[in-house]
Parts: sequence; C-alpha cells; structure tokens
Amino acid sequence: MLVLSNSVTLYLETVDGADVDFLQFIDDIILGIFVVEALLKLFLYRSKFFRSGWNIFDVLVIIGSIIGDDAIKTLRILRVSQLLMAFDKTPIQFRRVAHSMISGVQSISWAAAVIGVIFLVYALIGTRLFAAAHPDLFGSMGGALFTLFQCMTLESWSTGVARIVMKTEPTSWIYFVSFIMVTALTSLNAIVGIYVDSFSNFATQSQKSDTSPNMEEEVARLHGRLDDLAKLLEKKL
Repeated sequence: MLVLSNSVTLYLETVDGADVDFLQFIDDIILGIFVVEALLKLFLYRSKFFRSGWNIFDVLVIIGSIIGDDAIKTLRILRVSQLLMAFDKTPIQFRRVAHSMISGVQSISWAAAVIGVIFLVYALIGTRLFAAAHPDLFGSMGGALFTLFQCMTLESWSTGVARIVMKTEPTSWIYFVSFIMVTALTSLNAIVGIYVDSFSNFATQSQKSDTSPNMEEEVARLHGRLDDLAKLLEKKL
C-alpha cells in the first residue's frame, strides 16, 4: 500500500498546480517508514537479511532515494514488484500467466541474444551498403539498428524504409525481406512458442498438484480396506 501511495505522490508532483511541498512532505514520511522497516528487518534477521535479493534491492533504493537525484528517487516505484511475491494468494489463471512470463525469461534471454547477433550482422551490412545514399536510415550503427527494429515490428517497414532504399538500390528488397523472415516471422514466433510451452507446462504441473492429494487419499482408503480384509481373513482362518 505504501508503494502504491508513493507512486501516486510521485505522479501528482508532475501535475500542474499541485502542492509540491505537501507532496514532498508525504514522500519523506513514506521514505522514513521504508527506512524504519529496513532497519527492523536488519535487526531481526542480522546476517540473514542480506541473503534475500528483495532486501538488498530495498536498501539500494532507500540509499538512492536519500542521496540520489529525482530520477533515482523514482526507482522507489520498482518496489511495487514485491507484489509478485503474493502469487500464491492470487487466482490460478493469474499465477499461470505470471509464472509463464517469469519461467520463460531464461529461454527468452537466449533467443534475444540470437536476435541481437542477427541485428548486428544486418546493421553492419546495412551501413556498408546504404549509408552513403540514406544516411538518415543507415548512417550509423545506432541509426541502422533503430531502422532494423522498425522493420522487425513491421511498422511502415515497406513504405517508410524498404521502398525508399529501393529507389537507389533496386536489389535491396532481398536484404529487407530476408531480415524480416529471420526476425519477425521466425525468431519472434519462437519467443511466442517458448511462452506458450512454459504456460502449458505450468498448467500441467498445476493439474498434477491438484489431483495428487485426491490420489493419496484414494490410496490410503484402499490400504484401509485391504487391512480390514486381512483382519477378516485372519478371523475366519
């Protein structure tokens, strides 16, 4: 709640006519509460305090809020990410989506690395071939990378980039079509597939965990019946 309140105060400070001094006062009170919270945790947990990544993150944000500038102070909003720790109390549909996003990060990082290499290769080629005639699009590595990013998102890639370059380089369509085939139609679909697979795996695990207690109860009930049957046979014998 404090994190959300802090986010609201930071937003209100940007509104015209807002009482900045009062909002800053509220902001300082919230910061003081965060400091007291961190000190209490440090006193209670001592060395164990620094074993939690969340605690280290809190300390860094607090220190930055005290000695840093406004941009660093705004990072306090990132404390809202601690709400992710409440996944276990959220509906199963939300947990599936959130867990899929988090568990897919590692696989996505490798896919992103591959896409990054593809970007660098095509950016180097683009600056070599098209920089002289189209410096606004491929005049530098930064400009080329941004142009390729526009092409990957399919945002006016044809009319805003490809057709303009094709006016001076008629065969440049091979460059753009191959890039889009590799990135937008292949790599991005692979990323989507990773998330879909992660979502399916989590859903399957959830179903197994939901059914396992019922199976254990059924097995226990069968064992009880077998024990009763064994006692009955002993009496008859």
